[in-house]
Amino acid sequence: MTYINRTLLFFIVFCLALPSITAQQSVIDSLKKALDAHPAEDTNRFGILTEYSYALRSVDMNAAMNNIQEAYKLGERLDMDHLRAIALFNIGDLYFMQSENQKAYDHLQKALNITLKYNSRPWLSKRQIIQNLLAGLFGQSNPPLAFQYLRESIQSLKILGKEAKICQELSNMASLYSELNQLDSAIFYYEEAIRCTKQQRKQDKLPVIEMYYAHTLTKQNQYSKALPILESTTATFRKSGEAYQLKNSLFLLADAYLNTGKLKIAKNTLEEATAIRETFPFEESIRTEFYMHYFEKTHQLDSAIVYMKKYQDLEQAEFEKDRKNALEEQEVRFRTKEKEAENRQLEQNLAKSKLQNIILYIGLGFLFIIFLLTTYFWNRLRKANQQIKAAANKTAQVVASKRLMTNLMAHDLRAPLQAIQINASMLKIRQPDCAEASYIELAAQRIHQMALRIVEVQNEEQIDIEKRLTQVPVFAAIAHVAEQFELLAASKKVRIQVEGHEQQHLAIAEPALLENILGNLVSNAIKYSPPGGKISIRIEKMLEKVQIVIEDEGPGMEIPKEIAEDNLELSEHASEAGWGIGLKLTKRYLEMMGGQLVLQANNAIGATFVVELMRAN
Repeated sequence: MTYINRTLLFFIVFCLALPSITAQQSVIDSLKKALDAHPAEDTNRFGILTEYSYALRSVDMNAAMNNIQEAYKLGERLDMDHLRAIALFNIGDLYFMQSENQKAYDHLQKALNITLKYNSRPWLSKRQIIQNLLAGLFGQSNPPLAFQYLRESIQSLKILGKEAKICQELSNMASLYSELNQLDSAIFYYEEAIRCTKQQRKQDKLPVIEMYYAHTLTKQNQYSKALPILESTTATFRKSGEAYQLKNSLFLLADAYLNTGKLKIAKNTLEEATAIRETFPFEESIRTEFYMHYFEKTHQLDSAIVYMKKYQDLEQAEFEKDRKNALEEQEVRFRTKEKEAENRQLEQNLAKSKLQNIILYIGLGFLFIIFLLTTYFWNRLRKANQQIKAAANKTAQVVASKRLMTNLMAHDLRAPLQAIQINASMLKIRQPDCAEASYIELAAQRIHQMALRIVEVQNEEQIDIEKRLTQVPVFAAIAHVAEQFELLAASKKVRIQVEGHEQQHLAIAEPALLENILGNLVSNAIKYSPPGGKISIRIEKMLEKVQIVIEDEGPGMEIPKEIAEDNLELSEHASEAGWGIGLKLTKRYLEMMGGQLVLQANNAIGATFVVELMRAN
């Protein structure tokens, strides 16, 4: 009881004179209204929560615990150490009242650690109160630790200069030693406490300390020394009217009288104590034990035996009660641990569920991002395909227009060509010896065939040309072309010389197309040859090819870069240099027949064209 009273006293100081544990319902209601009316998270709300929690202790311990834990969370959010320390102290005190000593120690130790960070007097005062409560917590279970906290509490009080409280702590130290049956130490600290109290002139505190001091003396059978002290304390309590302390002092005094042989006065003293209507712990056991010894000393053995049996029954009942309480407390601790294990498992499951949800949300987020990216690129791809299709359609329209234009041009050429051919034929009939008429007719035929080939190339009818490929006597084709251009060459005084007429070479080609190719090259050589010049045409046989080499003695020509690198892949620049569409068609025709055109240029002596064709087996 000493520790509980002391703890409550210091707790009231610690919580700035909070309402007492017997607070009425009206106080609780007013605090509840104040709490509802002050939602702001500040120190005022913390104070209301703390007072409300303390007021609820006498009504609902669980509600009190919930409110003080809310106050602690508020202190955490406000990040204020003194609020944390107050809340942790209250939580530890509540666990102490519920006999959950381990939880009480954990929270009180946290509060103590916070106070150890500061050295100011307010923090030192808080530290001393916590040390005092920790000493009470370990009074029975761990006396060495309890003594350590008591010594630290006394040291804190000395620094604070609170001598009156030091006296109380000395008394607490003595009480702890007495409960542990270390009676010499208990007597020493009681005497120190009495001396300290007298020095501080705290006369109201002295009778209680002296009474417990006398009780410790009786444990050592020093009844004669304890008797006058108990008589003095009894007289003081009679005068002050403190019923509880008076009853306690009378019981102790009756026992002292009994053990000093003053039997009659001892009995009267006991009856006086019993007559006081004040609940006292173990009163029945004290009375029974007294009468057992009283009748034993007065040789009333039958009565002594009756009270002895009654005393044994009371002790057994008390033992069974303690045992039952211990079992219930053990069961409560077991259920508490079981509940804590369930709560931990539930927290783990919740944490696991939260982690799974986080992973799920992250996965869904990634899928959503992938969906957005896929949609974005799909739209871009679709737009690109649409653009490609539009470009293809436009290109197809241009190609179709080009083909139509080419066909129209070829068609339009037919009428004048037919007129030329008819007039040339009529001229040959009238003048059979007119070579010019034959030449005009052949030229018109060549132009007509060339127009047909242009249409074929434009329409990409390469498959038809391949079907018309056959073995062509190369020398005959050269001779026929030379004959056709003989008059034109003679008009420019250019001589055409065909070499190798005795050799018979066969090449794979389309006959009419091959003559057009050779005619185009010979015509080009005549055009650029000087008067009196010579055009040489010869055949060179290779392993798998037949080469037709056409050389002239013109001024020569510079091979454009595009021609040299791309093997006569002519461009607009080449056309501007005088290469014309005829050479382009020549190259295209040869490629369609599986051959190629090679240009060898020499600026000093003229140009050399080499027509390569596949050799016929």
